[in-house]
Amino acid sequence: MRNLSILALIAATATAAPALAGYDIDDRTENGVYSALDLGDRAEDNTFAQVDLGDRAEDNTFAQVDLGDRAEDNTFAQVDLGDRAEDNTFAQVDLGDRAEDNTFAQVDLGDRAEDNTFAQVDLGDRAEDNTFAQVDLGDRAEDNTFAQVDLGDRAERLIG
Repeated sequence: MRNLSILALIAATATAAPALAGYDIDDRTENGVYSALDLGDRAEDNTFAQVDLGDRAEDNTFAQVDLGDRAEDNTFAQVDLGDRAEDNTFAQVDLGDRAEDNTFAQVDLGDRAEDNTFAQVDLGDRAEDNTFAQVDLGDRAEDNTFAQVDLGDRAERLIG
């Protein structure tokens, strides 16, 4: 991942009826809802940093995308890149592994679906048609646009 910048987006504490803000890493929520890469989970009291890649929140919780680190209670971060939990279940984002029905992992960094669509969070890889990965964290497209952060959408052509 070239030019990967660490994005420390600390999510606001959810006040009422948490919901996802539009998929925009840089957005803050106006009324205590989470922004972009929340992947559906809410912390009951302690919120997670959005795309913090290894940093810890001020309250010592782990970032949502902590890439391989363990919490102090030996639980895995939400995006633990290939590691298994102690009970042999996969981490929520187990990069590259397939479900029993041969579907892709939720965030399968770099792999393509059989129909040549991007994995949901492809961090830094480019498609064969030179489109950017959906969550390219800090890299710019050739036209200086940012990568899309719209989990599940597919890049059509040359969009960032």
